[in-house]
Amino acid sequence: MDEGGKIVFFNEHPNPLPKEREPQSYSVLSYDDHAGGKMAAAYLHAQHCQNLLLVTLGSAPCYLERQAGFEEFCLENKLAYRIMEGWGADDHRRNLLPDFFEELLNFLRQQSGGTTGIFVPSDYMLLDIMMHLSTAGIQIGRQVLPVGYNFSDFMRRISGWPFATIQQDFVKEGHLAITLLEELIDGKSGKQVRLQPELRRCNPAEDS
Repeated sequence: MDEGGKIVFFNEHPNPLPKEREPQSYSVLSYDDHAGGKMAAAYLHAQHCQNLLLVTLGSAPCYLERQAGFEEFCLENKLAYRIMEGWGADDHRRNLLPDFFEELLNFLRQQSGGTTGIFVPSDYMLLDIMMHLSTAGIQIGRQVLPVGYNFSDFMRRISGWPFATIQQDFVKEGHLAITLLEELIDGKSGKQVRLQPELRRCNPAEDS
């Protein structure tokens, strides 16, 4: 890159930081994870969830940003919420903590009424959680309203449960990355682009 090459950083920031490199040689393209977390909290609030639960998933920057956005919305709107640790900050294998499901079920069964809104900032982790909740007799969509992140159409079809997901359009992002790379090749200065995710409701009963 220092000898004339061009690069687009995709969903991450360069190291060293941009100010330490020639801005003409790179662009940064990413989704706004913080906004996604706020979107999840806003949706659960709009659905009149009486209990809010945030499942934290380690120390990866994307998860921390999503979690921070969720908490920011709750604090701004004076909403009470519970934090439950899904896996440890240093667990790069991403295994749920041994007592996680027991703690989650105890929490849900202690609620006196109303729907509990759960935000899990990971797609496959939410699917795992929904499978365990369903096996335990928890009614997903009534007792629990889950919000995940980047649920694929395939996962939506096989789950069979109603939920919402914060969706990042990676096809759109890929096309934009090509455009940014072409601009760099044409001699234009690099730029930082932050895309906004969208909330998508998934209800298999309505889709059938």
